[in-house]
Amino acid sequence: RLENLRIEILAPIIHSNRLNGIIGCGERLYEGNFAQSDLQVFALLVSIIAISISNAQMYEDMKKMSFTDAMTSLNNYRYFESRMHEEIHRARRSDTPVSLLMLDIDNFKNYNDTLGHQAGDEALRVLGWILKNAVRDEDIVNRYGGEEFSIILPGLDKKVISILAERIRQKVEEHPFYKEHIQPGKRMTVSLGGAAFPEDADNYEELVKRADAALYYSKKAGRNRFTLYIESLAKIE
Repeated sequence: RLENLRIEILAPIIHSNRLNGIIGCGERLYEGNFAQSDLQVFALLVSIIAISISNAQMYEDMKKMSFTDAMTSLNNYRYFESRMHEEIHRARRSDTPVSLLMLDIDNFKNYNDTLGHQAGDEALRVLGWILKNAVRDEDIVNRYGGEEFSIILPGLDKKVISILAERIRQKVEEHPFYKEHIQPGKRMTVSLGGAAFPEDADNYEELVKRADAALYYSKKAGRNRFTLYIESLAKIE
């Protein structure tokens, strides 16, 4: 039994000045105390374990960095593309829907050029925070590029995403962004477009294309609105 195990040697496993664990060694198989050579072997083993943990952590950190947008801490485009393929495959296999919202900040160039990149970067971070707090835990929020964002919505059809998109639009419109009075309409707003698999598209490329077409229509129609993809929008894809 573990509680009856007699530990003769204990050593900390330390990585980056942080205690990651403790390794212990029980009694010798043969009678007698541990020799100096035994202690050296034990120390070497502890060192190898610590290095292995360090390498594993570095790998995980690098993997996370490769999929994370440094400015907003959201998933980046690379992660979005990989995850969107994965979710469509899962939806096809389980015969369930998956929807996609595309959105960007209206007149962001005006805001960025007038107040500077620091204010523009902060607006992107704030928008990312709003989006993360407006969706379910299982939804995937991504910075698509520039001032454009995407949200993957597993299991949701077009009826539900319309409600979600309007909630996001209102939350952004109501949030007090820094010096938003310089924007047209005196406030920060977003335009959104949405489409669903399999109703609107049969694959990743089609779904992105159609959600983007719906977003384009929202901007063309006056901004600060949501458009759900319909076949009549195909001519502007």
